[in-house]
Amino acid sequence: AELPPEAEIELESWNLMGIRSALTLPIESQGVINHLILLNSVHRECEWPDAFVTRLRVLGEMLVSGMERAQMIRRCRQSEHRLTLAADLAGAGLWSVDTRTREVWGTERLLGIFGYPPGFAATLEDFEAAIHPDDLALVRTVMEGLTRDSDVFNLEYRIVRPEDGAERWLKSRGRPYFGPHGDMKLIMGVSIDITEQKINEVALRASELRLAKGAGLAGLTFYEVDLRAGTLYFDPALRDLIGLPPDQDRGLRALDFWMEQLHPDDRPRVMRLRQELHQGIKDQLTLEYRFLNPDLGQIWVQHLAAVATRDANGNAVATFG
Repeated sequence: AELPPEAEIELESWNLMGIRSALTLPIESQGVINHLILLNSVHRECEWPDAFVTRLRVLGEMLVSGMERAQMIRRCRQSEHRLTLAADLAGAGLWSVDTRTREVWGTERLLGIFGYPPGFAATLEDFEAAIHPDDLALVRTVMEGLTRDSDVFNLEYRIVRPEDGAERWLKSRGRPYFGPHGDMKLIMGVSIDITEQKINEVALRASELRLAKGAGLAGLTFYEVDLRAGTLYFDPALRDLIGLPPDQDRGLRALDFWMEQLHPDDRPRVMRLRQELHQGIKDQLTLEYRFLNPDLGQIWVQHLAAVATRDANGNAVATFG
């Protein structure tokens, strides 16, 4: 009889189930009600004392808090698992440093990169001991210089693995996290082994140096053109060869300048052959033509060209020569 009109459905349900008395306690958590405690009596009518209801509500809040904490832990573990899996697929190791205890948490991938066994209880001293002596000061300077205003930091440094003495290059990216009182609590980040990349960079620089020296001895010049990006590279020797003005250095202006300075009697032939190269009729070109250098006047040029990249239709995207 005390139920409001809005509870008509509940009244029908209680009558069907033979419920004589009912107690419903909504449990609020963070301003939202997601749980209810329900007590029903079917043999006789019940009056639940206020003190009992209060204790039951407190118990309900404790239960809900425990359930939500368990759900949060499960979600965190799922999120950590997904993040670790993604990092492993990328060949990266995740880590965090507790600045108060100097304890380091790291994924198995990270421990493996440093040469430590799975489950190794590492400290910051353990990881610093593996850093190459010539790079340790750089790493410490960056870590000690972190402030509340610090953004993400990037570091490249060498380590010497304790298990085999192998020298490896690492790239680490991280960020500090501070407490409400401005004290730094954590430094979290990711590290990846870039040794192969460094080896390739050294080999590439050596190759470029040999190419440059060989080209210089042979009197050769070099260029690359990316038509899709609208960019090009002319080496200094080629700029001197064609007398490229400084104001023609942006975008594809240098290419336009080269076309304009072709000898009028040779321009039609050169442009036709260039078009055949770009359309895929020819794979490469070897031609000679006259060029009007603004400072030197008419010169003869031997020109070798090829296509580096073509689109799906076979048209040139990037060329070099």
